[in-house]
Amino acid sequence: ASDIIIASPVSVSCAGTAVLSPASNLSGAKFKYYRDQTQTTPIVDGEIGSFGEVYAINASTSVLTVTGLTALGTPYNYFVSVISASTCENVAGDRKQVVVNYAPIPALTVTGTLAGCAKVNLKDAITNFDATGNTTYTFFDALSNPITDIAASNIIANGTYFIQAQKIGFDCPSVKLPVVATVTAIPTLTGVTSSIVVTKGSPVTLNGTSSGTISWYDPQGNVLGSNSTGPLNTVGVFTYTVVASNGTCNTSQTVTISVIDPATCDTLLERVYANTELSGSIITGAVTSGPLAVDKDPSTYSTITTGLGLLGIGTTWQNLQWPTTIPKGTPVTVKLGLDNSLISVGQSISVIGTKRDGSNNPIDIGTLQSVSGSLVNLLPGQNSFEYTFVPSNASGVQNYDGIRVQLGSILSVAQNIKVYDAYYENQVSQIACGQGDIEDIFSGVKEQAGLGVLTATVGVSNPWNVADGDIATYATMFNGVGVLADAELTAKFRTPSMVGDSLRITISKPGALLSLGVLSGINIQLYSVNIPVGPKIQGNDGNLLSLKLLAGDSMAMTIVSPQTQPYDKVVISLGGLANVLDQLRVHTIDRVTNTKINGGDLNNSITVCPSATITLTVPPKSCADYAWYDSPTGGNKVADGQTYKLPATLAAGTYKYYIQPIRYGCPALSRGEVTVVVKATTPASAIASVTINGGNSTIICSEDGKVTLDAVLSTTPVLTTPVYSWYSFDGTTSNLVVDETTSKLSLTGLAPGTYTYFVGVSSTVFCETAPTDRKQVTFTILPSSLENDITVNNALICLGTTATLTPTSTLANPVFFWYFDENKTQPILNSTVTGVTYAVDNITGVLTVSGLKATATPISYYVAVKSDNTCQNKNGGLKAATVIVSDPATPTSTTYNQTFCLVNKATVANIQVNEPNVIWYTLSAGGTALDPTTLLANGTYYGAIKDVNGCESSVRSIVTVTVTDPLKPTTVDDTQDFCLVNNPKISDLKTNETNVVWYNSLVSVTPLDPTTALANGAYYATLKDATTGCESSNRLLVTVTITNPLTPTTTDDTQDFCLVNNPKVSDL
Repeated sequence: ASDIIIASPVSVSCAGTAVLSPASNLSGAKFKYYRDQTQTTPIVDGEIGSFGEVYAINASTSVLTVTGLTALGTPYNYFVSVISASTCENVAGDRKQVVVNYAPIPALTVTGTLAGCAKVNLKDAITNFDATGNTTYTFFDALSNPITDIAASNIIANGTYFIQAQKIGFDCPSVKLPVVATVTAIPTLTGVTSSIVVTKGSPVTLNGTSSGTISWYDPQGNVLGSNSTGPLNTVGVFTYTVVASNGTCNTSQTVTISVIDPATCDTLLERVYANTELSGSIITGAVTSGPLAVDKDPSTYSTITTGLGLLGIGTTWQNLQWPTTIPKGTPVTVKLGLDNSLISVGQSISVIGTKRDGSNNPIDIGTLQSVSGSLVNLLPGQNSFEYTFVPSNASGVQNYDGIRVQLGSILSVAQNIKVYDAYYENQVSQIACGQGDIEDIFSGVKEQAGLGVLTATVGVSNPWNVADGDIATYATMFNGVGVLADAELTAKFRTPSMVGDSLRITISKPGALLSLGVLSGINIQLYSVNIPVGPKIQGNDGNLLSLKLLAGDSMAMTIVSPQTQPYDKVVISLGGLANVLDQLRVHTIDRVTNTKINGGDLNNSITVCPSATITLTVPPKSCADYAWYDSPTGGNKVADGQTYKLPATLAAGTYKYYIQPIRYGCPALSRGEVTVVVKATTPASAIASVTINGGNSTIICSEDGKVTLDAVLSTTPVLTTPVYSWYSFDGTTSNLVVDETTSKLSLTGLAPGTYTYFVGVSSTVFCETAPTDRKQVTFTILPSSLENDITVNNALICLGTTATLTPTSTLANPVFFWYFDENKTQPILNSTVTGVTYAVDNITGVLTVSGLKATATPISYYVAVKSDNTCQNKNGGLKAATVIVSDPATPTSTTYNQTFCLVNKATVANIQVNEPNVIWYTLSAGGTALDPTTLLANGTYYGAIKDVNGCESSVRSIVTVTVTDPLKPTTVDDTQDFCLVNNPKISDLKTNETNVVWYNSLVSVTPLDPTTALANGAYYATLKDATTGCESSNRLLVTVTITNPLTPTTTDDTQDFCLVNNPKVSDL
């Protein structure tokens, strides 16, 4: 096999062809090909393999060409033998093996279209993307020019693009497949403020402008109904989202809203310093002043120094430890410092957390961490800085009780670092008092443009002088003109600031007149921990910074305006290419709280009166209190809190008070001065008197509980623009009546009883009258009489008569008052009103009423009473007396012309009316009522109804009466004879007239029936008028005689006659 020269493996071409071209140093060598070492039959030209591959052997060169190779048989193994003129063919097992590897063409499938917003990534069109990394993809533009992967992931133009895949290590790519990309522009979204700070309870208007439709979402993902959050009542940080959409694409941004509450105290943290230390090194190096790193003083330090390093020799460390275990997850901070050495020293500083074992040996937690990240932008020089980390290992954060600071050695370089202290922080409600406002100071040099320029002309000296409160000492910030570096001085305050606090920095530059223009090279930045609060303030920014020149104009006090957010750190930097200051002295850095008072002027001065309450403008907080002193230092404390009520006896004059802020239970910051000018009080004689409801009586009536007190001033002293103060007295205390400042005090809702008020007055010259000099007024409101206190009659009268109403009462010395209404708006006086006459007896209170019409009744009158101990009845509580006027109706009749017969002897009672109880008069008005038995006569009668009360109709009924009496009948024979045999009847009596009625006596009232048989005697006739039916009152006397002769006799009471004789009656 060693006689055969051929490369292996051989790769199949992208067309599925492999060529085996063996060579040999043997003369005339010919080659044969087998499929294994032991096969006896070689491959022949034209042979087709088991996977469909075709073999072709060049007869002259013995080169084997295999076509039609696929992945099915890969890898393909071939064994080559050689024959030459001097050698036989290789024996089985000694053939040359050649491996033929199929070059796979990766399968590539893509989506034909790809749509996206703003851009598309062509990779997203590959549906069978190979995430193993074994396949590379090539992307092409519409002209088949390849484009980069970055360009393919950011397609922003519509069009047709192509994708091709290829396996790594193989030469054969897939076919190019087209993808049609459609890119839709996302809507614009501008004008969105990413972060907003508001106070608790404030709403926020969320602003944004878009070419699409804007929707706002709250932190819970709910759609807002408008672009207003509504009042934000929870303190915290909240994220709102704005989405702009054009229907296909959208874009979004977030707005972070910090809700703060100036009335709520910020979290107070107190440092817990490591209090023990130990150190070590490898052969060389040392730690000096080790205890200063655990003395709880951040201005002192130990120093770690390495020797000349070689292969790790010289590495030095210091362990700082706490007496107790610190819970895992608690950050720990170490303060370090660099001397004037190469900044590369910082790259050798590492820290690690430790936990002591049972033998009190500190055991490392995890691996050392380099502090180099805290040194970004620091330049060589005197630098101090902090590094904060959380001890942890591969298992996560761990409990710890110490840290180790390690300084590694650098070959042939001696170096050192300062270790000031290490601490963690606990949340507390109060810190130890008397430690000063500044907790820590940092200083150093920072580059401006990343040039890393080594310079000794930039820095800060004596930085801690700014914290000693002594204006005579100072830290010096120096910066060479034109150096691209900043000297930086940082003061860390012990407590967070509060809204209203100002920052005061006292600076100077000998020989220079300070102004805001000169201070252009100074920048001031406030921080809350490490978060900037507000913008960076340039020294010449008159909007955010004020400058107050002090002695000689070379010293000044710069005051940073109060911020809306709390801060606990200030960084002052000095530098810049155009800086005209080469150095600046910083004497003090302190915070001044807002001790402005309500009503004070620019100098915090106010003119007030004794007993005035002086109030600070700053809003109250539970962690902020104030103490009022009479001296800028020491002195007597006169009050606690936000207000100070001046003594009432304080004499006129000018007083100064000094307000000491109390933060978290400790006096903090400097005292603020308040000037109080106290005016003289008005003399007692200024108010001459006080009237009560316009009078001087102290016993009054006030049904509605309203009383007006009116203070009357004396002629001297003359008070300009008087302002009155009224006080109610409850028996022990005088209480100010709020908002009553005029001479009149209108009181309402007073119940009956005795009241005492005091009034004082002030003016432009005088303060309010002293309490002991106020004018007193005492008055008594009597109770109102009650309805039951009055007894009064009702009256029922006849029309035209007078009603008399007589009130009485058991009250002492009652006095009565009459009214038309129960609300006493219309009193009844001695007068005539609409025809009705009223008269009131002022002594007895009797009311007489005359002229009332019945139609106006019933009518009520109201009487009130007052007495020695009561006032008139309240409205609605009067006693009512009712008057009723009776006037019966006019009687009626079926006929008002009535006719009567004289013979009937009709009386007044016989006049026909429809109503009972009618009396009759011969006059239309007045007169005497007729007796009902009075006989009627021709004429007019007047009737009135008389009711049960004896009242008669005011309008009488008129009835005309006619009494009829026909003449008596006549006869030619007043003695009339009748034969009994004729059976004479009444109707047989003879008169000259018709319509005659006969009676059997002169006075009989019973007419005889005309068929009645006549008898001997007298008969009386009346003539009955056919029209009226009346009979004559005089009767005609007719005497009747009835004759009845004797019966004739005969001798023959049976007489016979012949017919022939024509007998007649006369023949009897």
